[in-house]
Amino acid sequence: MTASPDTALVPEVVQRFDGKLEPWQMAAAELEVVDQAALDYAQSKLMGIAALKKEIVDAFSGPKQQALTTHRAIVALERRFLQPLEECDLEIRGKVRAFLLEEQATQKRAEAEAAAAARKAQEEAEAEAAELAAAGEPELAEIARAEAAEHTPPQVPMVQAAKASNISTTDHWVATVTDKMALIKMVAEGRAQPALLEVDMKVLGGLARSLKNELKLDGVEVKNEPVVKVRR
Repeated sequence: MTASPDTALVPEVVQRFDGKLEPWQMAAAELEVVDQAALDYAQSKLMGIAALKKEIVDAFSGPKQQALTTHRAIVALERRFLQPLEECDLEIRGKVRAFLLEEQATQKRAEAEAAAAARKAQEEAEAEAAELAAAGEPELAEIARAEAAEHTPPQVPMVQAAKASNISTTDHWVATVTDKMALIKMVAEGRAQPALLEVDMKVLGGLARSLKNELKLDGVEVKNEPVVKVRR
């Protein structure tokens, strides 16, 4: 067999097992369990497969452990150089984000102040019109109301945004569950997607294994699915 990059890693192990799998694959494909003799034959094949699997695992164990040790050492060295840079990156990004948020807050404050000034001018004009009307000057009152209606709100000064050619921002919306029961109620009423209450199958499986057919949960089916085991 021509060595490929993967087989060249452990050529002696590959050579040891090369060609040993086909007979087992053929036997599994041709097997039909229809009587006691066939069941005994299936048992012998399962025991043989288990023995060969263990032999393969044992043969690859040494090279795998050596590769794992080397991999861990290289990853540790890589982390040694990357981690300080990642910490610097996070620190700078945090400062940039704080600056940009403050710019947004400054713009919002300016808009709020302009809106408040416009409301105050409108209220003052309406009060003046009311005073004129009360003083018996309905024509002047109408003029005051018309001027108030035509009043142009002050322009909100736009904050000059700082820019960096290689830095940009994108919206990143996040959601946090603050009341799980309220969310469950919305799902039950059909007002929210059921996927929001994704079931933890690991927890559910653990309950099934411990309680067996005593597990009683609405909307959950509990059944036994026997697993074939082979004792060596």
